[in-house]
Amino acid sequence: MQKNPAVLSFDGKFIKLSENINADIGDIVEIKLSENGRIEKCSILVKSSGKLSAANLNILPQNYANTKRRFELIWKIRQFFHENGFIEAATAMMKDGIAPEEHIEPLKLTNGKFLITSPELSLKRLLIGGFDKLFEITHAFRDDAYGNFHNKEFIIAEWYRTYKKLNSIQEDFIKLLRYLTDSKEIVWQDKKIALEGKIITYSEAFKKAGFDLETLESSFSHDDQCGGFNYYELVDYVFERYVKPLLGNGQITFLVNFPEWKSALAVVENRITKRFEVFIEGIEIASAFYELNDKSEQERRFKKENAALKKRGINITTDEEFLDALGWGMPEASGIAVGIDRLLLFLTDRNKIEKLI
Repeated sequence: MQKNPAVLSFDGKFIKLSENINADIGDIVEIKLSENGRIEKCSILVKSSGKLSAANLNILPQNYANTKRRFELIWKIRQFFHENGFIEAATAMMKDGIAPEEHIEPLKLTNGKFLITSPELSLKRLLIGGFDKLFEITHAFRDDAYGNFHNKEFIIAEWYRTYKKLNSIQEDFIKLLRYLTDSKEIVWQDKKIALEGKIITYSEAFKKAGFDLETLESSFSHDDQCGGFNYYELVDYVFERYVKPLLGNGQITFLVNFPEWKSALAVVENRITKRFEVFIEGIEIASAFYELNDKSEQERRFKKENAALKKRGINITTDEEFLDALGWGMPEASGIAVGIDRLLLFLTDRNKIEKLI
C-alpha cells in the first residue's frame, strides 16, 4: 500500500490522491472529483503486477506527453501537405527489388524479398503515371547499427514535385518546420536554432573544417591508399569525423554541390551532383535529389552501386519494375526524404531518437 500515490490522469498530468487506497505502481485508478475539484472517491479498476521489462519503458505514463506530441506532429506533417495540394501515396514496404546504394544496407527477408530502405522508387513510378505533387509517410528499414540517431526501423517522409528545381524543395522544408512549430526558431538542448536555410557547398564545408578537396584529390590517384583508405573512403571519413559536426549549428544548413561520385539517383551536371542534404546541429535530417530520369544512365549507376555492395558481401536484387517504368518516361522532378524520427528529436527537445513502439 502506498500513501498518497501519484496518479496520471487522462491529460498526462500527475496528481496525488488525497486518501489512502491499496494502490500499487501501475494500477489503473478511477477518481471521482467534486465540483470544486476535490477528490471524492477513488477505486481501483485494474490491478498491476508492478513489473515491466526494459522493452516497455517508453510506454510508462511519464512518457505520455512526449509520445502524444510525436503523434500530433506526424499528423500535422500530413496536414501540411494536404493543405498545400499534395496527394498522399501508400506504397509497398516489401519489394522483390530495391535501389542498390553503396552505403545503405537493406534488410532481406527469408522469402527473398526486401523491406524498403525508402519509398523512392515506388513514388517515382507514380510520377511516371501522371502524379505531379506526391508525398508519403511510411516505415523504412536499414540494417545499420542502433544508435542515438538511428533505428533499423524508422519513419520516413518523402515528397516530390515535377518540373521543379531543388530550391522549391528547400522552401517546402523550411515552411514545413515553421508550420509544425508556429515559430521561426526552436530551442534544442539549450541551443537556439533559426528555422531559416543557409546554403553551403560540399567543398566550402570541407574548407570550413580545414581541408581542401582539390588538394586532397590532386595529391594522389583515386586508387591509391592513404592510411588504409582509398580516396573516396578518405573523403567520407573526413566528412563524418570533421565536417559534419560543423554543419547546421544555430540554423538549418543545406549542403549542396556534391561530387559526381555521390550520385546514385541524382542528375549530374559539370561533375556536380544536383542534390542537397539538410543538417541541424551536425545531424543529417534529410537528403534531396534533382531526380535522374535517364533509364540507361540509371541502369549503369545501379550496376556500379551493386558491384560495390557485392565487394562487401551484400547481394541486392535491383528493382526492375522501376527501370522498366523509367524507360516509359519520367518527368523532371525534385524530391526529398526526411528522417521523421530525427526531425522530431529536435522538435520535442530530446537527445536521442525514440524507439518505435
